[in-house]
Amino acid sequence: MGTKNGKKKKYMSVKEMGNLLGIKKSDSYYLVKKGYFKIIEAAGKMRVETASFEEWYDRQTKYHKVTGEEPGREITVKSFSVKEMAAMLKITESMAYHVIRVDRIPVIWDCGHMRVVRKDFWIWHDCQIKYRVSEDMLPEKAGMDHLISIPVMADLLDISSADAYRLAEDPAYASFLTITMVKDRMYVSYRDFDRFIRGQDRYCYHPRKDPGVAGGSGGLYLNSRQACWYAKVSRPTLVIWCRQEHFTVKRVGNVVRIPLKEFDEWLDRRKEAGRKWHR
Repeated sequence: MGTKNGKKKKYMSVKEMGNLLGIKKSDSYYLVKKGYFKIIEAAGKMRVETASFEEWYDRQTKYHKVTGEEPGREITVKSFSVKEMAAMLKITESMAYHVIRVDRIPVIWDCGHMRVVRKDFWIWHDCQIKYRVSEDMLPEKAGMDHLISIPVMADLLDISSADAYRLAEDPAYASFLTITMVKDRMYVSYRDFDRFIRGQDRYCYHPRKDPGVAGGSGGLYLNSRQACWYAKVSRPTLVIWCRQEHFTVKRVGNVVRIPLKEFDEWLDRRKEAGRKWHR
């Protein structure tokens, strides 16, 4: 609703609101009675605060302005409909409602309609194996080489995805891990993961659980980043070890390959030597 000088009116009548939404008088007063907007009385008539109406309009998707302006700009950013969830998982809508109820997936409400919180959907999705979205609905790989998804972090640490999500949001590790959101999913950077591995003793990198560890005729091979994680050392330290030829170092193009079995045995000998030195 506007004025002659193009500025929006601060208040509008219930009838004007109904005309804007293209709904009947009874439906307009139904919305008013639901308490969706701020209301004042002027000359014995109810008037709707325009700002509160616009806020409500951005938080719902059921009602559409006759002007063509799309509703739900706020709510669609953080949630999607149950119908959309069903399509993503290739199940029926009734089954989607069943999954939400049984697995207690967090939802929000849109004029009586249930909507699934995007972030919580992906946490639920990654912590179970029965229902999966198609690969083309996951974030694209391009431009994301510096990030690790939470399920992948779970593999690297040999813990469950549920535990990995709890870890990622644990205030105790906030100084190490900074969460990055990409298409509603949570990621951490390789740099943060590296600092996390070397900065605490509770969790360790498990190369044999890492799907990114290369295999060959001689067994498994670590790249330099994986070797640093496994030994909990910095890259300069690893470079010194490689130059001292404590273990075999192969090069495939510009990539360093260290045999896991040989590296593991050398680390054990080094640890044992350290114990003897301190006795």
